[in-house]
Order: sequence, then C-alpha cells, then structure tokens
Amino acid sequence: MKKEANTFVAWALGLALSVHTVVSERYKADYRGYRLIHTEALERDDQVIAVKRILQNYETARQVFLMNDVQIAIGTDVWLLVSPSAYETVRLGFGSRHIVFHVVDDDVQRTMVENAQLNADAIRTHNNRNGGRWNSVSTNDHTAYLPYDEQMNWMLNKAASAGNVATAFPVGTSYEGRSIYAVAINDNNLGLPAVWIHGNANPRDWLTSATALYIVDQILNGNSTDAVYLRANFRWFITPNLNPDGYEYTWNFDRIWTKTLSLGANQSGCAVPGVYAVGNFDANFGGAGCSANPCADTYCGAGAFSELETQAVRNFMASLTGTLALFVSLDSFGQQWLVPYGCYLTKPNDYDEMRRVAAAAADAVRQTTGRVFAVGTPVDLTGASTGASFDWGKLRERFSYAYSIRTRPATPGEGGFDLPPDQIIPSGRELLAGIASACRELLL
Repeated sequence: MKKEANTFVAWALGLALSVHTVVSERYKADYRGYRLIHTEALERDDQVIAVKRILQNYETARQVFLMNDVQIAIGTDVWLLVSPSAYETVRLGFGSRHIVFHVVDDDVQRTMVENAQLNADAIRTHNNRNGGRWNSVSTNDHTAYLPYDEQMNWMLNKAASAGNVATAFPVGTSYEGRSIYAVAINDNNLGLPAVWIHGNANPRDWLTSATALYIVDQILNGNSTDAVYLRANFRWFITPNLNPDGYEYTWNFDRIWTKTLSLGANQSGCAVPGVYAVGNFDANFGGAGCSANPCADTYCGAGAFSELETQAVRNFMASLTGTLALFVSLDSFGQQWLVPYGCYLTKPNDYDEMRRVAAAAADAVRQTTGRVFAVGTPVDLTGASTGASFDWGKLRERFSYAYSIRTRPATPGEGGFDLPPDQIIPSGRELLAGIASACRELLL
C-alpha cells in the first residue's frame, strides 16, 4: 500500500511529457499552470456562442475543459479549466464579448499535488496504526482513498466476515478484464425490498466509491439508528466502483479522466478514447449532455450499453425486476438529489411522489451535516442530460424510485471531484442519513 501511495504522489508531482497522446501509450498527464476560471452568468447569445466555440476548438486537445455539468445558455455561469497555452486566447475572446470571469485556482496541478499528499499522509498514518492492513475487516477507517484492488479486498473480506448476511460477487468484467464487484446484504431474505447503489461510473469521482464503501460498512456493522434500520428492513446490492479501469487510470496517469478504457474503431487517433459511461444507458441515448465526437470527454459510445461496465448493471438489474424499491447512482459533484427525467423535458407521472421522497432525504442530509442538497430534475437544476442510469431505471425498468445523488461539494471552486480525504466520512454520514430517510419514506 505504501508503494501505491508513493506512486500516486509521484504522478501528481511528476514531470509528465504531454496530455496529447493516445491512452494506450499511457503517458502521465500534467496540468501544471492550468487555471480554474469561473464566469459570471452569461447575458447574451454571443457570449453563449463564444464559450461553446472555445470548448469546441480546445476541449478534445485537452486544453480547455468544462468543469460543471451544465447546459451552456443565457443565465448560466460556467467553470472552465484552461491550459497555459489557451489562456490568452480565452482571456481575449471573453474580453471581446464582455464575459466577466475570475481565476479561482491558478495552478490546478498544485492543488492536486496537495490533495495527493494529504491522501498519502492519511495512508501512512493508517499503516502505522494498523500494520499496513486495509483488507482486514476492522482496519478501514475511511480516512483515505484507496486504489481499486484495495477497495475490493476490503469489501470481499468484509462480506466474508458477515457470515450468511453478506456476499461479494462479480456482476461483470471491465474492458481490461477487472472484475466489477458488488456486495449483497440480506440477499437470502427475499421478502425485503431491494436497493441498488453504484458509484464511480465517472472514474474521477473518487468520493462516490469511498462513500459507497462507508455505507456498506455502516449497513453491516453500524450501531446508529439509521444503520440498524437499513440492515433490518432492506436487501442491498452495492457496486462501489462501476468503472475500475478508468478509476485505476485516474490513479496512475490522469486524475481528471472521465471515460472507460475501451478503444472503439473510430478512436485510433484520439488523445482520449473510451466511453463516458455516465451517458451510456438507454435513456434518449446520444442527446443533450453527450458528445458524438469519439475523442471528447463526454463521448457516450456507438450505442447504448456499448460498454461492458454498463452492460453489467443492465444484466444484473434484470434479475431484480419487480423487487427493486430504490435505484441510486452516486455521482460527483453538485450537492443535488436528482429526480428523473434528465433526458426529456417532461416529468414522470409520479414525479411529485419521487420528489417528496427526495426532499425528505435532502432534509435529512441538512440535519446531519448542514449541507444543502438541491432537489429536482437535471433539466430544472443544470440542464438536460441523456443516457443516465437513473433515467434508464425509471424509463425502461420501471423502478418506482430512481435517483442520481451528486455528492458534495456544490461547485468546482470548493474542490469539485478532487476533494481531500477528510471529506469521505462527512459525505458518508450525510448520504447514509439521506438514503435512510428515503427508505423510510418509500415504505409509507
């Protein structure tokens, strides 16, 4: 584990060659001097066009990234990550359109280095206290992010220690051959309603899998009122990390990677091959929020369920049809409890009921940690987005309650997807409370 921690710090501190390379060459990305900028709300059509053109011209070259999940439109404020070579063009272009922006972080690589060091320090402290063990059921204190093998070793041992209450098993296999594991809790009690949770469909969203592992731990062994209630009244199927290939890539090569590692026939020249698994589900596939450009960060694939990782969810859900009470996708970031639909402007017939449950969950979050989670559809809160798993769950599988929970923080300026490890436990506490509240409400 110490070697893995040092590897990650070396990546963050490393003298990378270039980000403009095919992923198969596996060069380490370097974001030294990249600035995080935040525009004020766009006021005119020409400003909207200017931002979209900047992204169109620079995004696939890894020079400008959109960092908040929004539809760029009048009234929208935009967060962009801008390379040193593109910054002057952005500054002048925005200035000519009177787009006001502020530099929030003048060196994102430096910030990632700082968070990497905090994680390495947390791992070192843990190792000194526990003899370097993370896979023992008693030694994961949820104080650090872990590479995929360590995550799964802990979960497998945790399930094995629970006797016949829990089992861990693969629901599928990734493009590079890694097993995608789930843990089942109370699976033998078929009279209980079932809950599905998955995290890390977007591999850079480390907090989602860390939070999912915290929830597994609490459901199995927690003593709080919520933990005891959840353990006694539901069957659980939790896949903490749906995209292990991409997740490992964020550890070793590119911290802001967003896709799987599959290589499509149309991606041989891409700096960023793979598919944006978040948008690879069958819910008005290929529309808003997804790119048709195979080299884009949000390329959603040649078709719905083109990826082994999303196929794993679809195939396993088929076995739960008629018994699943709640479907949850953990995503990062935004502090939102999203209700279908993001893929259509219309709402489900039972939207008011779904929103009622989500509002109760958001209130439980606020009472636990003080964090405010907005409740509504993606269309209402950030803009339309197609191909999402929770929309698919509602549209195709007819799950009564299906949500995407976007974890803390609210904005990229507060850390975005790259939060320090001391945020894992607070995130776990608030989402355990929110999910417990949702579970109580849906049984009313």
